[in-house]
Amino acid sequence: RIGKVLALSYLCYFFSGMAYNFLASRPSVFEGKYNTDKVKAKKSVKKKVGSLEELIKTLPNNKKANIYLELYIDTEVKRFYDDLNDKTDDDKWSKEILRALKGLNLYEKEGLHFVIDKVNVTSLDYYFGVNMEENSSGVDSIITKQFINYSDVWYASTKERFKLFLLPPINKELLGFAKPVEGYAVVFMTNSEKWNESTTAHEIGHLLGLRHPLPTLWLELSCLLDPFNILIARDVMLQGIWKQSYKLSDEEKKVVKAIKNDLIYRREMLNH
Repeated sequence: RIGKVLALSYLCYFFSGMAYNFLASRPSVFEGKYNTDKVKAKKSVKKKVGSLEELIKTLPNNKKANIYLELYIDTEVKRFYDDLNDKTDDDKWSKEILRALKGLNLYEKEGLHFVIDKVNVTSLDYYFGVNMEENSSGVDSIITKQFINYSDVWYASTKERFKLFLLPPINKELLGFAKPVEGYAVVFMTNSEKWNESTTAHEIGHLLGLRHPLPTLWLELSCLLDPFNILIARDVMLQGIWKQSYKLSDEEKKVVKAIKNDLIYRREMLNH
């Protein structure tokens, strides 16, 4: 009888998980409000970013290795979350950003402390929210030309400083991308807090040198057998909307530890 109860419980878990994943990947997750009635001027958003900057800025912790992160928030992110019929949601965009940045906590556990030392307001003048079939090349071209210079490439090689861009979605599949050589990553903000957080951790992982694991039969089965990612802990660097999780493998932890030790060593040498 116990076996039947367990089997029935798992079947309920399995089918509810599949239904959840199906609903979570529906187009509305990528479709923003794009309210044109609310103030969307850059000055207005920049004023609100001031309070956001105070919320997320942290002081360097000398007990951990510090990596400085420069944050770029596009004005369209606010409009993505603005509801035309709700005048009380003006701060929803900042709450979603804070939740996405929780993805950095995965590396905090391994001793890498990210210090957000600057928050910038951008306006890429990109066709967000209407043309939902774009790939990353258009955004990459704009960012590289406008925001990346030689010093960014040098900082990227030393793992001391990165740039993180938060933008609205450009299609119904791409959650983000990273350019390790140039030292920047992009997270396309969605209506899913889970995806925003895991995507931030995933793309930052690429900047640190982590790669997608090789696909195996077990990885595919684990995604099918454990749709909620509760019973089987999956790798944060797995590629795919349903597959991403919030865990570093032992090999990835070794890479992160080596970066941490190198940063600490160089900082100690500078202090001497």
